[in-house]
Amino acid sequence: MFIIPTYKRPERLKNLVSIYKNTKAVEPVYVLIQGNAEMYEGIEFPSTWTIEVLEKNLGLVAGLNYVYSNHPNESYYGIICDDQEPQSDYWDVNLVNAVKPLGMVTSKDTLNKDAWRMSGITLYDGDLIRLTRFILPPCTWHICGDDWWELVSRQCNNWTVVSEVQSTHMTPETTGIEPDETYKTSYNNFDGQVAQYKHWLELEGNAILHKITQKLNITA
Repeated sequence: MFIIPTYKRPERLKNLVSIYKNTKAVEPVYVLIQGNAEMYEGIEFPSTWTIEVLEKNLGLVAGLNYVYSNHPNESYYGIICDDQEPQSDYWDVNLVNAVKPLGMVTSKDTLNKDAWRMSGITLYDGDLIRLTRFILPPCTWHICGDDWWELVSRQCNNWTVVSEVQSTHMTPETTGIEPDETYKTSYNNFDGQVAQYKHWLELEGNAILHKITQKLNITA
């Protein structure tokens, strides 16, 4: 399933509903509304979407890992940010079909389009997530998940950018729009979050990386 965590962005989510329909998407979507549920009232969701409401905002990392902990047996886990827009027909099916065992795939996104960064819609094989026991490293509020999975890909060569699947981020970097509350909250204490990630990598992450490389019969 694809997971959309959202916080105070009802218009973004409504836009994603429209895009999902217009791009002929069919795969299941799980929406995690984090606080302020009344803002999302009146949105008509497709029958393939499941909606869960939490009273408080857990952040991107804990929100995604919360969904995984409650749904640990999915064949794949996809991430769509609430400020992200798929642009290609059948984007969901194409990503699902492209992922390999213990692999991950992303769309080609306008954010960091000239750099090899994991910035697109991302989809992980379910067994890969069960091997790590998290979708994003459980050490920060919002950031460094891309750094972790890029590190894994450098060791394991298990990441593919699906170029026929295009997407864009509606962010200050790509559009020049003013940062909203959700954006500001996500990157609060940026340096502190980076330090937390580096500390986690030393204490736990490197051992998990070794476990993945062993599973894929790759020497780290």
